[in-house]
Amino acid sequence: MFAISSTSAAQMHSDRVMSWTGKITSLSPMAHTVTVLENGWTETFRIDDHTKLSTLNKAEAKLGDFERGEEVLVHYRAANEGITANSVEQEPAK
Repeated sequence: MFAISSTSAAQMHSDRVMSWTGKITSLSPMAHTVTVLENGWTETFRIDDHTKLSTLNKAEAKLGDFERGEEVLVHYRAANEGITANSVEQEPAK
């Protein structure tokens, strides 16, 4: 008899912090999300009260301080609830 696991990728990586670097394609302060394009792939990250946001000019920024087209580095965790950013840091333009 074989057991089939229904473990999702989010569950498998929930204890691991991962990173995503790319350009902001969409920001939604109302929905608390930022979408970032990396190598042709986009990912949308939830921003919560624990997410550390920083720009080149502000060590403690708000989501509204970011703009579309800016380069960012996102550290995140994936879990059953979705993908939540631990931090979003603006990177110097390449």
